Amino acid sequence: MEIYVKLFDKKFNVNVTNKVFRETMLAQKAFAEMNNTAGKSDAEIFDTSIAANKQAVNYLKDTLKLTKKQTDALDNMDFDETMSTANYVCYRAMGMSDEQIEAEKEKVAEDPKK
Repeated sequence: MEIYVKLFDKKFNVNVTNKVFRETMLAQKAFAEMNNTAGKSDAEIFDTSIAANKQAVNYLKDTLKLTKKQTDALDNMDFDETMSTANYVCYRAMGMSDEQIEAEKEKVAEDPKK
């Protein structure tokens, strides 16, 4: 499947193999853990955020088969944009269309608990 990644202004060909699926689920799990801060100390929250960011960068690097130059550029990009891009690629790898992703974003914006 082709996935257009605005962050790089480029289309990437992604084969959703079992490995990519597993990595997608691991990335989603890391992102969910980052958003679950209830009962965690500040240090635990920082550790979880750092781990999620590393997961996002590695996920994008491996799934999109980024070059060293692209990976280096990714490390110098905005945190929110990087996380948003990783989520977008995850959703596409899980079979969601751009329209479904937009609808999901709107639903979450209306009620963040969904």
